[in-house]
Amino acid sequence: MQFFMGLNYLAIIVSGIAFFFLGFLWYSQLFGKMWAAELEKLGLKFNEPGKGEMVKKMLISLFANTLIALALAVIIKYLNLQTLSGAFHLALLAGVGISAATIMINYNWEGKSLKSFLIDFSHMFVGIFICSIILINWK
Repeated sequence: MQFFMGLNYLAIIVSGIAFFFLGFLWYSQLFGKMWAAELEKLGLKFNEPGKGEMVKKMLISLFANTLIALALAVIIKYLNLQTLSGAFHLALLAGVGISAATIMINYNWEGKSLKSFLIDFSHMFVGIFICSIILINWK
């Protein structure tokens, strides 16, 4: 449990919320139509979930975003990252080296398009970068 000692939990929560809202903007306002069109090419149709299901999906997403922020906070602590450059390098490491690689494996087997990959990967990269900026700068 030593990993979690001395972390700024309020910054972690705020980072998770910021990542969550980025996802809302990413998939509704910025790339939502393009993302849904790519799903439809695979015969999948994004149906707007009912109110109860939407709340559940949103809570799970918020939890997952906060879990990512917690993991980033631990990495920041142990690497002693303190600059915007450090936040960017962490986003490259975690966003490209972990998230993109994981998404790429899944998309390869699921037959999803490069466009879908770029939408989902760039969301992860930007979200991790934003979280890292918040966590590094909020002492």
